[in-house]
Order: sequence, then structure tokens, then C-alpha cells
Amino acid sequence: NVYIDERYQASLIGDAYTEHTLCPGEHRFAVAFEDVNNHYDTKQAGTALLITRDAVQYVRIVEGAGGEAEFAAVTAEQADESLKSLDYEQAHTISRVPSVNCAVP
Repeated sequence: NVYIDERYQASLIGDAYTEHTLCPGEHRFAVAFEDVNNHYDTKQAGTALLITRDAVQYVRIVEGAGGEAEFAAVTAEQADESLKSLDYEQAHTISRVPSVNCAVP
């Protein structure tokens, strides 16, 4: 399960990916392989990432040393290469992260 700002983004199954447009600023990303036993409290944890307006940012979900899910930043080139091997953009669930229209000053 992937959460952005404590809102559900996606449940990635198999070789799938998800994407979302965010306004610049700090956003909290959380991820858990299995969240039901924690009553979905994982969404309140996570890692703060600063989203800039200048570039697309990519993250990959990896398994940490303790077996937990973690985010790892990747370059655009790494993301492009990874996307070639993924089967599809996940579409079996609906994101609860609001779509936004960012005002550019």
C-alpha cells in the first residue's frame, strides 16, 4: 500500500507502478507491504519528501534490511529503464490523493 499525505494512493501488485502529480512543497510518503494488521496506521508514518517545481521526481519501493517496505529515490534514467520491465500502471484501485491544480506564481 502506498500513501501520500496520509491518503491512499495505490496497492501495487506484481510488476505495476503508480504515478501522481503533486504541487511543490513537502509531502509525506508512506508504504507498507501489509497494513491490515496495523489497522492502516502506516499512512500516518512515512518519509517527508520535498517536491520541487523544476523536475519530475521518481521513487522506487524496495525491501529494507528488516524486511519492511521503503522508498528509494531513483534518477529519471533508472525510472525509464525500470518502467520498461513493468507490466502496467495499477488501475485496480482508486487513489484517494486529491488531484490538484498548482498555481504558478
